[in-house]
Amino acid sequence: MEQNGFEKSIRADDGRTYNLPRGEYVVTTDKGSQAVMSAAAGAVEATGQTAEIFITEVSSWISRGLTEKK
Repeated sequence: MEQNGFEKSIRADDGRTYNLPRGEYVVTTDKGSQAVMSAAAGAVEATGQTAEIFITEVSSWISRGLTEKK
């Protein structure tokens, strides 16, 4: 996933970076949801594994209990 531009961490408004939960990825792009789905599906297929993929567009987020990335 990371080779396709997806990240396992996210930067909060406070400037800190937090690790995402297992299996969660984020990508910042101006491409639409279908393009992101294609990239995610391609990344999964390249591993020979299967995955359930759920794409959302986010304008804000809130979290609790994420581990700060060192």
